[in-house]
Amino acid sequence: MNIYDYLEQGEIIDKACHIAAKDLIAAGHHVIPLDKGEKKPTSNIKRVADNVQHPIKLQNVDFYFNRDCDIGIMIQRGMEVLDIDEKNSTGIT
Repeated sequence: MNIYDYLEQGEIIDKACHIAAKDLIAAGHHVIPLDKGEKKPTSNIKRVADNVQHPIKLQNVDFYFNRDCDIGIMIQRGMEVLDIDEKNSTGIT
């Protein structure tokens, strides 16, 4: 996913996560807002287990993603994951 795929020309980049969340939910994925630069849920997520049982729906995206945050995709059966980070080393780790 390229973040620029979710932006209109001239649109402010801090809204990209909100737009991407809508698209991912519409595609059937379960998403969760994460603190910027962290892998922990934002303060409006009380218990991650609640979001597993009751995923965020399109009508609730504004409540969860109306802040400067990152986005996490909750893994479901049959999904394969490749996590690539470049924080602590050069190249693909």
